Amino acid sequence: ERAPNHPGVFHYVIHAYDHPPLAAKAERFAAGYDAIAPEVPHALHMPSHIFVRLGRWEEGAEWNRRSAAAALDQPMKGGVVSNHYPHAIDYLVYSLLQSGHVEEAQRHVADLLATPRIEDSFGSAYALTASPARLMLEREDWAGAAALPETPHDSISWNRFPQAVAITWFAKGLGSVRSGDEAGTGAALSQLNRLQEIMDERGLGYWVALADAQIGTIEAWRAFENGDTEVAIKR
Repeated sequence: ERAPNHPGVFHYVIHAYDHPPLAAKAERFAAGYDAIAPEVPHALHMPSHIFVRLGRWEEGAEWNRRSAAAALDQPMKGGVVSNHYPHAIDYLVYSLLQSGHVEEAQRHVADLLATPRIEDSFGSAYALTASPARLMLEREDWAGAAALPETPHDSISWNRFPQAVAITWFAKGLGSVRSGDEAGTGAALSQLNRLQEIMDERGLGYWVALADAQIGTIEAWRAFENGDTEVAIKR
């Protein structure tokens, strides 16, 4: 009430309603962020949290184009590209794929992976694994998913972020099982189980549960492809 236009208020409200059944409550805040911080990369990204939940793909894409451009225009010390750039690209790619703009999504993923000196953080690691995985899985390019590189970018200390590495192995495993590559499927499951153990040792409970879902999905598809529908449904 004392400071209705404080950027923190807008940021908080957007996160508070960042869920499809609630997102409409934050439309005013998403639309108004532009006037408060029109050149701040994260502020330019935040409205898309609401527009994506509402299925307003074109608006979500446009905010993230602006966010990505602002992040590239404002490098960190030493010319390092902040994690706001890959984060915006990941959201942008998602919106583009949902609206059928595949070629633009492919260009942005290629540009992201070719960008040197990206900030070595979890936010970067997540986007650098999620974006290429989305590109393959959303298009049902199973062979492409199976062939994803194990580590997509050399800026990241991947041993620090097993939960991000798991995204790549999930995509590789799903691609392998859907394209009939049993060796690739087994390798992906082995890696996911290893990564899940590491996450458990580090107390990353949320990500341990997600890894279980990733492993279960691949195992279910393998059972289904082998004709064991009952086991597939149960898993």
